[in-house]
Amino acid sequence: MKAVIKLHAEDARKARSLVRATIPDNIHTPRHLRIRSSARGRQVTFGIETSRLDTLVATVDDLLSCVQAAEESMNALRRF
Repeated sequence: MKAVIKLHAEDARKARSLVRATIPDNIHTPRHLRIRSSARGRQVTFGIETSRLDTLVATVDDLLSCVQAAEESMNALRRF
C-alpha cells in the first residue's frame, strides 16, 4: 500500500524546513514501513509504503501531526 502526501509551503525555505523537521521520525522505521520525503520549491512530498493498512493510517496521522507541530513552531519563532 502506498500513500503520497503533497503540501504547499509559503516558500521554498519553509518547505525544506518541514522536511528536515520530520527526518528524525523517519530514520528508524520497522521493516514493513518506508517513508521518503522531499522538497522542491514550495512543494513538500511525503511518500509512505507499507504492507499493513493500520500502519499506513497511523503513519499518515503521525506525519501530519509532526508537520503541524513544525509549522506552529516556525510561526512562533517568526513572531519573536
